[in-house]
Amino acid sequence: MNIKTLIRTSLIALGLTLAPLGVAAQNLFSAAILVNDQAITNYELKQRIMFLEAMRFPGVPDELAPKQLIEERLKKAAADQLGIRVSEEELQFELESFAQRFNVAFDEFAAELERAGISVDTPREFIANQLLWREVVRARFGAQANVDEAQVERSANAEKSGSSIEVLLTEIIMAMQPGQEQEVRERARELSKIRSFDAFSDAAREFSDAPTREFGGRVTWQKLDTLPGVLQP
Repeated sequence: MNIKTLIRTSLIALGLTLAPLGVAAQNLFSAAILVNDQAITNYELKQRIMFLEAMRFPGVPDELAPKQLIEERLKKAAADQLGIRVSEEELQFELESFAQRFNVAFDEFAAELERAGISVDTPREFIANQLLWREVVRARFGAQANVDEAQVERSANAEKSGSSIEVLLTEIIMAMQPGQEQEVRERARELSKIRSFDAFSDAAREFSDAPTREFGGRVTWQKLDTLPGVLQP
């Protein structure tokens, strides 16, 4: 299914048309939600709902949209505190990568969204906030998010001394929607064949429905001897 058909059929399923949004003009930019005295407007909320439905994100758009927008406001505040910014070059690269999921350039992707009444600012904000949060995670936990030679040596020494080894867990969680059970099972079987950390992280960013997808499925460091037996080597 091409991007034009995807967007049209998704919005029709949601009960939306290509006409203007059903919020009165005078209320369009009024606050729907307040997060630390910052407003999420009715316009932003409607746009995100339409975008989520058009992209067929797992979950209920009316419930997912406000949750996402609230989380993004908090994440952006954390990025602002650390002085983190995303360059236009970084953002454009990620937007092109996102559009490539539908085998189109971002300009074509954006044009189809605009025809469906979805502003190009909506995917831009969505992707920009993901990039900001990724940089926040790196800034705060970067020392734990990358395994270097020194860490390998420390782990080896810990093993020799009998102390506990820590491992970095990564995950891919996929929602199983009605009618998609077989597709999800087949994808899970394919993903289980991955043996490369980088490939697994890329797959997490593409397929995982968990919040950890934003940083390659990385969960946290945990002591090896505290993990369930099925997760131990």
